[in-house]
Amino acid sequence: MNRSQAIFHLHIPKCAGTSVRNALETAIGDEAALSAQRHSGTLEPDKALYSGHFSALAVPDDFEGMTFTVLREPWTRLVSAYRFLRSHTEDYARAENLDLALLARNASLEEFLSSRCVIESPFFNNPYCRLLQGAPLPRRWEQCHHRSLAPLNAFSLHRVLQTVDRRNIRIFFLDRLNYLETSLAEYLETAIQLSRSNETNRKSTVDPRFDPPVDEDDPRIMRKTPRLLERSEPLLRYDLMLYALLKSDEKQAVDHSAPKGG
Repeated sequence: MNRSQAIFHLHIPKCAGTSVRNALETAIGDEAALSAQRHSGTLEPDKALYSGHFSALAVPDDFEGMTFTVLREPWTRLVSAYRFLRSHTEDYARAENLDLALLARNASLEEFLSSRCVIESPFFNNPYCRLLQGAPLPRRWEQCHHRSLAPLNAFSLHRVLQTVDRRNIRIFFLDRLNYLETSLAEYLETAIQLSRSNETNRKSTVDPRFDPPVDEDDPRIMRKTPRLLERSEPLLRYDLMLYALLKSDEKQAVDHSAPKGG
């Protein structure tokens, strides 16, 4: 694979990132030519695939390949992240110093969203805006950040859209994975198959680090009560606006490219 065909995947947790990375590793194939960078840190040059919990500023200015991320409806992603953290065993969470996992295991969703550790996490406090704008990140997304986040405002959305445009970051959506499959297949000139299975359920059955997961349909977790909406509003406010803007842009692009009836 030449330099211009490399891929930089900005993996936002609980947005099908593991499925995307696994599909790309399978498609690219040659392990000698592949180095999947799975966590933030120093990047090795000239690799076929970079896939990890990076912010947009991790993409080198001279990167010639395809940069993309996948977004999910913000509330659904928030609940999914909470459920995933709750599925970590306590022994594993303590051994790895996963503060947020320990918190989630012992807190209701309302208590979790009210925690200072969550409020100051770039992976929970409007993560789409922060990661696409280039916020500093902790080593692991399951850990507390231990630093104050920069405030967001309406102009933050403008800066995010500027960064996406300037760095040519392609945006895909979890509810249209077939479009992502098609786009990656055309770019790599090979078939791409993304798994649609629930990753938390799969991990809980094969990995001793995970307990049986919380039922995804449990109304105590999924119901949007007034108190939960109040707690989540500052964590989702700008991501909801950004998500709606980017979804609108995608719809216009699809409508524009669709063949016109005669």
